[in-house]
Amino acid sequence: MKRSTTLALTVTASLLGLFLGATFLKAKPTEEKKEILPQRAGYISMLEIISNFKQWRQANEELQRERESRSAEMAALLRVVERKKIDLAGATGKEKMEAEKDLIEAQRKLEDADRKHRAYLESFSQKQLALMYTQCQKEIALLAKEYKLDVVYFCPVTPKYLPQGAEDPNKVNLYFQPTAMIPVYLNDGMDLTQELLQRLNQKDH
Repeated sequence: MKRSTTLALTVTASLLGLFLGATFLKAKPTEEKKEILPQRAGYISMLEIISNFKQWRQANEELQRERESRSAEMAALLRVVERKKIDLAGATGKEKMEAEKDLIEAQRKLEDADRKHRAYLESFSQKQLALMYTQCQKEIALLAKEYKLDVVYFCPVTPKYLPQGAEDPNKVNLYFQPTAMIPVYLNDGMDLTQELLQRLNQKDH
C-alpha cells in the first residue's frame, strides 16, 4: 500500500473517531436540573414553652423544693464538721486522736450526702427532660402534619417578644447567642407556640 494511501486511511479513521465522539457527546442525555420545591415551615418559641408549659413549671418547682430540702441537710452536716474542727483544735493526747477520727467521719458523711444530692438532681432533671421531649415531639409531629409543614424550627426567643430598649438582657442574650440555628425572619402566621402549649397543657400526660 502506498504511503499516501496509509496516511489517508489514518486521517479518515481519526476524523471518524472525532465524529463518533462528538455524536456520542451530543446524544448523551442532559441531566435534568433538580427542582427545589419551596418549604413550608413553622416555628416554636422555646422561651415561651419553658415559661408556660405547666408540666415544665411543675418539674422546676419540684426540683427547687428538693434543692431547698437537700441544702438544709447539707447545712446541718457542715455545721457538724465545723464543730468537729473546733473540738480537734482544743484537744490533746488521746482526745486529739478521737477528735481526728470524728472529724474524718463527719467530713465523709458530708461528702457522701453531697454526691447523693447531686446524683439525684441530675437524674431527676434528665428524666423530666426526656419525658417533655417525647411529649413535645409527638405534638409537634401532629401539628406539622395538620399544617402540611416540611420543617418546624425551635427558636430560643421570638423576635417580636424582645423588649424595647433591651429591658430584659436574658431574652436579648438568647436571641443573639442561640444554642442552635434559628431563622432570621419569622412570619407570625406560622407561629405554632400557643397551639402547642394549649395541646400540651390540656392533656393529662
